[in-house]
Amino acid sequence: MFEICFVVGHAEHPAQDVAPGPAALCRPLPPFAVVNLKPEHPVMKGFPAKWLDDPDELYEIKKVWPDCTPLAEALTPIKETDKHPCIWVNTYGKARVFGTTLGHGNETMQREVYLDLVTRGLLWACDKLDEDGKPKAGYGKKSSAKAE
Repeated sequence: MFEICFVVGHAEHPAQDVAPGPAALCRPLPPFAVVNLKPEHPVMKGFPAKWLDDPDELYEIKKVWPDCTPLAEALTPIKETDKHPCIWVNTYGKARVFGTTLGHGNETMQREVYLDLVTRGLLWACDKLDEDGKPKAGYGKKSSAKAE
């Protein structure tokens, strides 16, 4: 399974401990909807309730491990009642884990919503994202203004 997964605070981690659960199938699909399940979570604050991902691969997560918290799920365009976690957080010992199966296509990786998601996920895994979903002091965008 291709995924972006940031694990911070632990040197070794079996994939089963950081992935949301076993994935049965990956298939390329037309654009599909992504639903924000946890709008109160710092990683997901400010994201739309639902957005359309570009044509991408969709992993069918058949089971979610008990200590995994899905933040968003993908709706299979063929059957929208078929839902699969595509963004999640987890812990492994003292490590914080952020993962997503989104981002196989260049179109997805160039979208602001995806770049914001990966940035927030990394900041959250490093404990540099506050409860309001904003980077902690010193970890936000730098000003590009030049002194005269």
